Amino acid sequence: MIVTAADHDFGYEYLTPFGILDVTNDKVDLPFTKSKVTADFMVDAIEAYLIRNNYHITKYTIIINADNGLENNSRRTQFIKTMIELSAKYDFKIISEMV
Repeated sequence: MIVTAADHDFGYEYLTPFGILDVTNDKVDLPFTKSKVTADFMVDAIEAYLIRNNYHITKYTIIINADNGLENNSRRTQFIKTMIELSAKYDFKIISEMV
C-alpha cells in the first residue's frame, strides 16, 4: 500500500519555538509550545530556564534582548506585567533591550 502526502499538508497540530541564548555560558535553550507564542509562555520559559540554571538564586540582574515583536513589544501590557511579576518573585532587576 502506498500512502502519499500532500505537498503542504501540515495538519492542525503544530509546535512553535521560543529561543533563549545565554551569552554568559554560550547555551541555547529552545522550548516549544503547542499554540502560538504568548507573553505568558515566553515569561514561563524564561523562568524555567532561570530555575534550571540556578540563576534565580545566583543572579541579581537579568538583561533581555528582545526583538520587539508582537508578543514582547514594550507596549504590550501582558508581557511587561508578567516580567515585573517575575522580577518581584525572585527579587532581581530586569533590563530589557528591544532590538
